[in-house]
Amino acid sequence: AEKYIEECINSITTTTPHEILVGVDGCKKTLNVVNKLKNENLKVFNKEKNTGAYDTWNMLIPKASFNHVLIFAADDIMIDGFLDNAISELNNFDFMHIRCKTFSDNADDDGHIWIADGVILIRTEVIMSVNGYQRWQCSADTELKLRLIHHGYLNKASNSVGFKYRRHEDSLTMRMGK
Repeated sequence: AEKYIEECINSITTTTPHEILVGVDGCKKTLNVVNKLKNENLKVFNKEKNTGAYDTWNMLIPKASFNHVLIFAADDIMIDGFLDNAISELNNFDFMHIRCKTFSDNADDDGHIWIADGVILIRTEVIMSVNGYQRWQCSADTELKLRLIHHGYLNKASNSVGFKYRRHEDSLTMRMGK
């Protein structure tokens, strides 16, 4: 994450009030990068031991002071202006799947547009009502969304692309495919 987290955080631009909660999973290099960033909306939480992204996200969710949480990874980049429209687009729904555009550091931006399983905008009380992600669950993003639907929560796919999803050799998605 230390390679990408600064670019990720700097991509979060909005005219609406927000906070950026960063959970560092025991990586001193990533913590050093984040601690050097100057952003009044940034709140950093360091875990001494890496217990996985889903566990870290579960730790962060109750710390959120806003009514909505947008969950994404350190190597993703938010599309400029997306956050300003996303909450109003959510309307009467409880959570929203975010459309992403894949890209690579070694290629142009003509990536495939898809709905990313791991990027979700959700009402804070909704994700807390189902106790968040299941720790160490394979495909926990999909499992969470299916559990939310099972409990009757309403969902939709975003109307616009919200993120650039970076494909690189260190990403979990790429390593799982090998």
